[in-house]
Amino acid sequence: MTGKLSIIGVLAALTAGVLLLTNDGDKPTVVYDLNNPQTPILGVMTGGQPSEDDLIKLHQQGYGTVINLRLPAEFDDFDEAELVEGLGMTYVSLPIDVRGGLTQANAAKLDQLVSESDGPALVHCGSGDRVGALYAINAFYQNGLSVEESITAGKAAGLNRLEGAVRTALSGN
Repeated sequence: MTGKLSIIGVLAALTAGVLLLTNDGDKPTVVYDLNNPQTPILGVMTGGQPSEDDLIKLHQQGYGTVINLRLPAEFDDFDEAELVEGLGMTYVSLPIDVRGGLTQANAAKLDQLVSESDGPALVHCGSGDRVGALYAINAFYQNGLSVEESITAGKAAGLNRLEGAVRTALSGN
């Protein structure tokens, strides 16, 4: 993306203290059932698996896109794609397997999907950890942040238990 800071790049800049945008703290103002809800930047919520009620609330609040990083076999409580599309929102599946899926290419693909989203977007996996991992990886490779700054950016988007895997990915090992 020449001449334009990516969505994840904005997150990295926020984390590095270059920009300051707030949304009443790090948590969304509406109560959601999803685990680990984060609002790393205005217009993007990250977190764990949303409930049907969460998706309805997101639609009512003007969210236009849901990006799901879960593998198809991980969740079958309800048909998320059908519900999201039935609400008039865009549903995108970008299945990320923790074993081998935390890559620069997948991080760039997620950044592209968020950048192209229709209105505010929810990006989720099971816990928010994969989302944060990909944010950290993209911050490192696309925006040239240090490993520590990238980890901080990832944590703002939900990175937790996968921090070690992200550090390994960023070290090239």
